[in-house]
This record gives sequence, structure tokens and C-alpha cells, in this order.
Amino acid sequence: MSVARREAEKEKLKKRSRLVPIIALVLVISISVISFLAAPLIVETAKDKNEKFNQRVAETELKQNEVLEFAGNSYSRLDLAIAGFLGIILLGISGMIVATALGGDFASKEEAVLPPTKNDPKAIRKYEKKRDKIRQKKIKEVKKLKEIQDREMRKRGQG
Repeated sequence: MSVARREAEKEKLKKRSRLVPIIALVLVISISVISFLAAPLIVETAKDKNEKFNQRVAETELKQNEVLEFAGNSYSRLDLAIAGFLGIILLGISGMIVATALGGDFASKEEAVLPPTKNDPKAIRKYEKKRDKIRQKKIKEVKKLKEIQDREMRKRGQG
């Protein structure tokens, strides 16, 4: 990776909002609360639907196995395990959604332009034009970054 490209990546990172970590923290906390409150409902529904599950859960939900009491409900180890599992699943799903929303193409734009499959001269010229246009953009970006670097070096030299 060239120096100019690294500088461009740094510039992009500087432009991001400072609220992103706070929003991420709020998202994690809200997912944790939702999974904690939904776990007993999931266990009750599973007990109603499956008799074998109901029999296996009976011993984990004894009074001595209650770990936590919150808002009038008592939570067993099973409830906490289901809440943890549900939280991990929800965080994974939301992480994928956020990653797709932020986007970003990690392949270079020049590689994204596919060459023509046929030996048609018109299509080949069009392909070459697109590649040249992308190269020119990259050259402009590099020149701009070099100018920024030169300005920074002059400021440091004078200071």
C-alpha cells in the first residue's frame, strides 16, 4: 500500500463522526437488555412446545438454582445462558447490517471494471476508456495527497 493511499485512508477516518462509538455502545446495551428480557419468554415458549425440553428444564429451574431476581422475575442459569446466546446472535446480525450499511469496496476500482468477454473492438475501447478514467482519478488523488504532505512538511519545517 502506497504512502498516498494510507494518507487517503487516514483522511477518511478523520471525517467520520465522533458519535459512532457512542451509538455503538447504546446499540450493545440495548441488545443486551432486549436479550435479557426476552430469554424467559423464549424458555417458556419452548417448554410449551416441547415436552422433553420441559422435563429437562425442570431441574435447572429449581429455587436453589435461581441466580438473579429482577423486576419480580427470577432468572435461572438457563435463562442467563439463553440471554447470552441470544445477545451474541443479535450482535452478530446487527454487526453485519452495520457493515453493509457503511459499505466500502475493498477491491480497487480498476479491478472492478471487468474486461469484455468478446473480441469486439468497440467493447475493448470502451473498457480501456473506463480504466484510463479510473487511473486519472487515482493520479489526481495522489497529487492532491502529495500537495497536502508538502504543506505539512513546510509547516513543520517553519515551526
